[in-house]
Order: sequence, then C-alpha cells, then structure tokens
Amino acid sequence: MEDVTVDKSKLLEILKKNRKEHHEAFVEAQKGYRAATVIELSRILADAKAGKKIENCTGLSAPDDFTQHYDTVIAMAEMSVATELTLTSHEFQQYVLNKWSWSHGFSSSCSSYSTIAKTAGKLIQTNSSKNG
Repeated sequence: MEDVTVDKSKLLEILKKNRKEHHEAFVEAQKGYRAATVIELSRILADAKAGKKIENCTGLSAPDDFTQHYDTVIAMAEMSVATELTLTSHEFQQYVLNKWSWSHGFSSSCSSYSTIAKTAGKLIQTNSSKNG
C-alpha cells in the first residue's frame, strides 16, 4: 500500500501526542547536556587552576530539537479544509509511527543526556566541591 487516507482529527491527535513526547525528551536531554557541560567546564577550570594542560573543547554535542517538524505538519493539517487527509507510506511512518530520518540519532542523544539529567544535581554538587 503506497497511500492511506486518514481522519484528520485522529491524525492531529497522534501528531500532538508525538510532538509532546518529542519536546519533553528534548527538554530532559537539554538538562543533561547542560549538566554535562557544567561538569566538563569545571574539570577544565580545575586543570587551568592546577597548571595542567587545558583542553578547550568539551566535545559535547547539544541535543537537536525537531519540534518544528511537528509544528509544521500540525499547522498544515489544521489549515486543511478536508476532514480526511491522504498520507504516503513515508509520511505515515513519520507522522503516525514517529519514525523520522533523525529518530535514531535523537533517541541515542536523548538517552545518554537523560541519564545525566537524572543525576545532574548530585554530579554538579560533587564536582563543584572538588573544584571549589
């Protein structure tokens, strides 16, 4: 099957749910990224204070936010006057099954940063007391 016609209101419900989950995952990953950055910069500062070689690059990559992809599709669906919309199999995979070309990389990034976010307060506090 190449195309499928779906109920617009059902599609919007799924898109909004997927958007919400994506944005929440991004926000959590962003917390972890910020915590990892603070920890790494604290290490760099400690090395500078100790007269050690200074590594200027944290090597951390900020998590990407793809919320705009959802916002665009949601706006398009909301603006449509049709009550049913036709999706290609590719669009169905993205919009309904939430399988985008960036999904794997996003999940990996979020997973690693979310772990850091959950223990961020303890890590930052411990690191700060060591480097203070």
